[in-house]
Amino acid sequence: MAVVVPLNPTTVDQYYILASSVVFLYDFALTVPQEIKFLWNSKFKLVNGLVMALRYITVLGYIPVLLLAFMPSTGDTLEIMVRII
Repeated sequence: MAVVVPLNPTTVDQYYILASSVVFLYDFALTVPQEIKFLWNSKFKLVNGLVMALRYITVLGYIPVLLLAFMPSTGDTLEIMVRII
């Protein structure tokens, strides 16, 4: 008889964050060729700059989320993140 151990809510949160990050980054990687074709090879316009800024700021925004989700939980975690930012 198998014993089923319930998952810790923190572990479930980490799986959710990891799965959503993988899906987002996969989508990002799939659309890079289109970005190169339509944005990088065209004349620079404000709209092109805004689209690229939105894409890359969003990707960079995942870094602190992943760090906070998967760093060992200590009292200094928030202090470390504040120093990085």
